[in-house]
Amino acid sequence: MIDENHISRLMKVCKALGTGNGLTLMQIRTKFKCSRRTAYRDMTILGDMGIPVARSKQNYTIKVKPADCRKRIYDTCVKKLNTLLDRSMR
Repeated sequence: MIDENHISRLMKVCKALGTGNGLTLMQIRTKFKCSRRTAYRDMTILGDMGIPVARSKQNYTIKVKPADCRKRIYDTCVKKLNTLLDRSMR
């Protein structure tokens, strides 16, 4: 399950990768104070949420608008929560 801090970081990563030329892996790690593994995991999770993360030779970018990122993150979290609640009601 994704907690509040993780949701917030995913949204911030989405916004940062959607501006300018994106960020390098080192910039992502520094800006969000996370490990290399966490940075990769977050980009994989964004992809799983329908937010494609593109990688050039050095930079990671997102071509999705922040409002669309927010909606996709929100929809995914709501869907997971509904699934969890449905299971607990059985």
